[in-house]
Amino acid sequence: MSLKLTIGESSIIGPRERNEDYVGLVLPTDAQLATKGALLAVADGIGGNAGGREAAEMTVRTVCADYTCLIRHRHHSSKPLGTLASSN
Repeated sequence: MSLKLTIGESSIIGPRERNEDYVGLVLPTDAQLATKGALLAVADGIGGNAGGREAAEMTVRTVCADYTCLIRHRHHSSKPLGTLASSN
């Protein structure tokens, strides 16, 4: 059985002037997708707060980069959770 994903994104700005949310995706190759899965990450930019967009982007990029490293090195650990905590 193979894993097939259809992915899209949508966001509503609401009353703010700009949307500060950030979305990231790590979609491995077919062989790795079957064994490692995919990572979809969403961070709320907390609209209206200074640096909200940048914080959301940094968090998603950090988590996605760490997941990519785990896939490449075939390493199993709870490090993504540690990365998430350290990026906050």
